Amino acid sequence: MFATAALALIPYTAASLIWLGATLPAYVAAVRAIVGERAGIFAALGFPAVLWNATAGQNGFLTAALIGGTLGLMERHPTFAGICLGLLSYKPHFGLLFALVLLADRRWRVFVTAAVVTIVMAALSWLAFGAATWEAFVHWMPITSRVVLSEGGADWRHLQSLFGFVRAHGGSETLAWSVQAAMALMLATSLCWLWRSRAPFELKAAALAAGALLATPYLYIYDLVALAIPVAFLLRLALARGFLASEVAGLLAAGALLLSYPYVETHVGLAATVIVAGLIVQRSWTLTIN
Repeated sequence: MFATAALALIPYTAASLIWLGATLPAYVAAVRAIVGERAGIFAALGFPAVLWNATAGQNGFLTAALIGGTLGLMERHPTFAGICLGLLSYKPHFGLLFALVLLADRRWRVFVTAAVVTIVMAALSWLAFGAATWEAFVHWMPITSRVVLSEGGADWRHLQSLFGFVRAHGGSETLAWSVQAAMALMLATSLCWLWRSRAPFELKAAALAAGALLATPYLYIYDLVALAIPVAFLLRLALARGFLASEVAGLLAAGALLLSYPYVETHVGLAATVIVAGLIVQRSWTLTIN
């Protein structure tokens, strides 16, 4: 029996290793392009959420690579940035704030390219697998949402979002959705204003990347590899203008929280994301008063 179980795990393990081996370099390349050669590689591989994505064999590297690619390429190569954003439509809940910000900032090439890539991907999937896959998606999406978000079938403590935090601590579903919606609305308004301002692009990019994580109710610890992207933009800004004392302490605290994930029964990933968002707000305030 044990031999059979071991054999059954081999294809999954091999597939996971292939998947991780294919997506990890893309993630490292995205962070390296933002921060720089040596510092970027160290920041990417040393980010604590890398460990949890690797042990889960999940898609956090790909999500982070596409968010990082979108923002890292946006200024000089908007078409390629749009391609990255279009590919991110495999997880559309991370792209909603991107669409609003692109419209507010009139980055038409990025927006149109992303829309075209999304449509092409949908068409190719229909041609390759037929309409049945889309019918199944439409059928099962509300069921999955009910099981995971409404009923807590995957354990609300694992959802590293405000929604998950409220539900895990006894709040009603209505309260959880209200808090999550209020956060998303605040983020959308703030980000549209920030991107229309004269703030440094690094600050805008960091805010959008962090905001995309805070806005969604559906967020797991492996998704927080993408938190390395706003951290990378903060590092680039700090390396150019000098570190604030609170940034060093804050980044260390966020890293420690992510590392503690398997050992605590609370939303350490959400706390880490809030800390990084707070550092972005502080840096914005510092630049404003100076």
